[in-house]
Amino acid sequence: MKILTSIINIYIFQQIKKKLKNSKKNIKKKKKAKKFKKKYKKKIDKTDKIVKLYKLKNKIKEKYLKFPLNHNPELKIGIIGDVFIVNDDYLNNNIFERIFELGAYAKNGISPKQLISQKFDFNPKNILKSPKVEKYLKHNVGGYSQHTLKQAMKFAEEEYDGLIHIYPFNCMPETVVRSILPKISEDYKIPILYLPIDEQTGDAGFATRLEAFVDLIRLKKTRKII
Repeated sequence: MKILTSIINIYIFQQIKKKLKNSKKNIKKKKKAKKFKKKYKKKIDKTDKIVKLYKLKNKIKEKYLKFPLNHNPELKIGIIGDVFIVNDDYLNNNIFERIFELGAYAKNGISPKQLISQKFDFNPKNILKSPKVEKYLKHNVGGYSQHTLKQAMKFAEEEYDGLIHIYPFNCMPETVVRSILPKISEDYKIPILYLPIDEQTGDAGFATRLEAFVDLIRLKKTRKII
């Protein structure tokens, strides 16, 4: 029962977190978006009951829909890599926030919700290795390597403007993926920024690389460079 409770808790929390990230993307006025996120993030931190979290989720959705929305962001960037790095704002240096500030939209490519759903997905088509992934990675190297490659191709097929691969510097599965992604980048004509993270990662260098990457894909989109 405790395991089921934890799974439901994680699912609801991720849904709320997604709404908050979308609020930064969609709400036109940045100050209102920041205030909205800050207010409800505090409420989430103070809530530890499933029923209260569920009610809070519905309240966030209700408030969120009252804002003027912009459903057509200028640039779309897919974030792929290690599940812990991608989903922890402290570990990933607030990458979603930073990309929003640069005028682009970033989508999470590997959420706990997705991983939990996969564990209970018994559809043979989803259990077997994807032929698209097998073209690039014939053996399972562990971690979330197959998911990272599958999501990279999915973002490319959905015509995202760029991808960011963020992962721990010493993570073997993601390091293997790092060596494969340049081929996917070439085949799908999509630029990829690689951001290995360790204790030596500096804020200034991290921010500079993000800014340069966003400027590059913005220029590419404007000039239609292939």
